[in-house]
Amino acid sequence: MAYWRERADYLAFRRVGHSEDSLGDIGPWDLFVSAFDDSDRVRRPFRSVKAGRKVWLIQEEYEIPESRLPDGALAIGASFDPPGIVELVRSWSTEVAGGRLCVDATGFVRPHLLVLLHALKENGFREFDVLYSDPMRYREGELTNFTTGPVMRVEQVPGYEGSHPPMPGSDDLLVIGGGYDHEQIARACEAKRNSKKYIVIGFPALRPHMYQESRLQIDKASEWLGPLTSEQEVHAPASDPFGVAQVLKDLLANERATAEAEGRRLGNVYLCPTGPKPHVLGFGLYYLRELQGTNASVIYPFVESYALGTAVGLRRTWEYRVEF
Repeated sequence: MAYWRERADYLAFRRVGHSEDSLGDIGPWDLFVSAFDDSDRVRRPFRSVKAGRKVWLIQEEYEIPESRLPDGALAIGASFDPPGIVELVRSWSTEVAGGRLCVDATGFVRPHLLVLLHALKENGFREFDVLYSDPMRYREGELTNFTTGPVMRVEQVPGYEGSHPPMPGSDDLLVIGGGYDHEQIARACEAKRNSKKYIVIGFPALRPHMYQESRLQIDKASEWLGPLTSEQEVHAPASDPFGVAQVLKDLLANERATAEAEGRRLGNVYLCPTGPKPHVLGFGLYYLRELQGTNASVIYPFVESYALGTAVGLRRTWEYRVEF
């Protein structure tokens, strides 16, 4: 297994961990936004942190019964229809002008989080905070189902589309952020079957047992991943998006240097984050800072619905300062 050492700019980004007892000391922000998923690790920070206004967002992929929805929550469209998020962010740019914004990423489904990150950048948010809360464990261990329907299709995430011309004589690259959803990993590999593949695995994990659980699930996709060398299994901190971004930066720099040394070009690049939310944030941040307008894109195995109640407890809440 390879671990590209963190270095250069992403190490300068701020991250700090908070215990559950210190949640009331976090903030203040002018606007705090969280995606409701009815779990303790989402409810507790929303209730405790300091903010002038707090907003719940409802994602229809969770299919939450109306009787369980919090009062005053705002519904946003499905992952296939991101304009709702874009319009919402535009309204925040006026409300928070000159102030502070915080987004709790814990309850977001991955493509929504990516679209939100892109919309914030495009609407002039150059600095904002993001929270993420580690669970104590997942309810069914490695057998926890985070999705409740099959993969519908694998496609580019809006805002992360690259230009992918045919590149004869070059090798395409697929970098997957690995988690528990082995079907999503398999479908991404199937969609880019002729690419060279890397799998990015969270280590240190959110919790020690989660590393082994995720490996067991990733192994179920081995038929589609194909034989991987030790260099193609990459470790990146599960709770540090900036460490993930640096690992991706180094990985692609290494691939480009190898291609140039062999007298060939690096082909099209596809990033596919299916792992924990800090990994998703790291994939998105790296793309938006360094890969826009290139032959690289972020793809995702879209599903119709996601499961509620997959996490148990709250171990630690991380606070990240995102800068563009």
